[in-house]
Amino acid sequence: MDRTVAWMQWMGRVVAVGLMLIANSSSAQLEFLGAAKLPFSSGVGTLGDMSFGGDEFGVIYSPLDTSLRLYRFSLAGTTLLDRTIGNPASAYYEPSICWDGTGYAIASSSITQAEFMKVDEAGDSVVPPTGLPGIPFGGRTAAFRIRCTATGYSIFGLVLTPSAPGSSLYYTGVHLWTLSPAGVVQSHVDLNLQLAPISYIGTAGIGTEKEYYDVAIAGSRVLVAYSAECGSPAVFQTCYSVFDTAGNLTRAEAPATTITSTGPHLATDGVTIGLATLRQEQMPPLGGGNKLYVRFFDANGSPLAVEQRYDAAGDFPFGYAPTIFLHQGHFFPAYVYPNPFTLDYLIKYAEYDEDGILVATTTTVGDPHDYVHGATINLGIDLQLVSAGTHLLGKGQDGVVTITPMLFLVPEPGGWQALGFGAAALGLFVTRRPGRTPTARVT
Repeated sequence: MDRTVAWMQWMGRVVAVGLMLIANSSSAQLEFLGAAKLPFSSGVGTLGDMSFGGDEFGVIYSPLDTSLRLYRFSLAGTTLLDRTIGNPASAYYEPSICWDGTGYAIASSSITQAEFMKVDEAGDSVVPPTGLPGIPFGGRTAAFRIRCTATGYSIFGLVLTPSAPGSSLYYTGVHLWTLSPAGVVQSHVDLNLQLAPISYIGTAGIGTEKEYYDVAIAGSRVLVAYSAECGSPAVFQTCYSVFDTAGNLTRAEAPATTITSTGPHLATDGVTIGLATLRQEQMPPLGGGNKLYVRFFDANGSPLAVEQRYDAAGDFPFGYAPTIFLHQGHFFPAYVYPNPFTLDYLIKYAEYDEDGILVATTTTVGDPHDYVHGATINLGIDLQLVSAGTHLLGKGQDGVVTITPMLFLVPEPGGWQALGFGAAALGLFVTRRPGRTPTARVT
């Protein structure tokens, strides 16, 4: 028997941690256990990021007050750190975080500019907020992704240029900055990708930029998947291009799937790259709605097979928030599913091995306590999950009401060693394994 400990966190309710025993299985068995609340209001602009920190998890959020909020959490559910960091004069937006072996490196939009910083575990500044060069006057920035590498940091971000002075329509491209381990900018390049344009009318578009693209670094190659017009005939869909780590194109743009899809998310083990995406079709009754697909590539961007549908075929077609994560060497595409009859939210996931071969079909993780019954149907934005090898952390967010649900899935390895009970965490939890020395990780 393996014992699986799982946490689930939903803003507005707090549930104590519990334990569940499950039978040994060749595939992951994930269960819900608890819920808690982040101490600030959410909304579409409050998109955060998280990282495994060697023996803990860290999370970064930009609440709607445009501050920058850093958290660290323990496996027992205790809050190790809850601190506002950064430059009080900056308006932070859509930050990203990674652990480099000694501290947390953070990249963030400041609406019209962009910043890099590094903090230690106490949240104290190691590299103070430093502006990233090359943002054109009158442009906007959004949706940053930072990756800690063996040679420093790779930072990706959207740079949005207005189509005309005063226009609400912005053309969207991806830029890459490389930084030394000391946080010194080594290079900056526009990857010359023409993503789908975005319109800012009132608050329209705010918070959606993060779904426009994702990046995965596999060895000496960078695969970027994004929403753009590509293919023959050219249509707006999920496209991808491959670059070297300096930003030079090594594989020309092509459709990432043979179906028209949106919302790309990537994960890689350094050899294989997994892509999760969503196809939006006409609504029911005749097979319409959202359908979720996964596809795998090698490090050079060559597809390993055609895309595979990973949502449950019998679902009422309201699956949202395609994502994919690595856990114990396997790929797990996942999505949010609101039951149309009860409005209970579920996380559903499938499992694929390191070669992209299906191991286990769609499995459901539900909330047995029914704490989120009746919530809005737009829960499924910003779903994200990160594995620490023996423990798994996830989060999601609602873009309409001020709740930020958090999902904690914690598979434990074989054996009956007891894990400590504790209060439910306020965001993330930390895995601390005796004798482990944190080392730099390429994420």
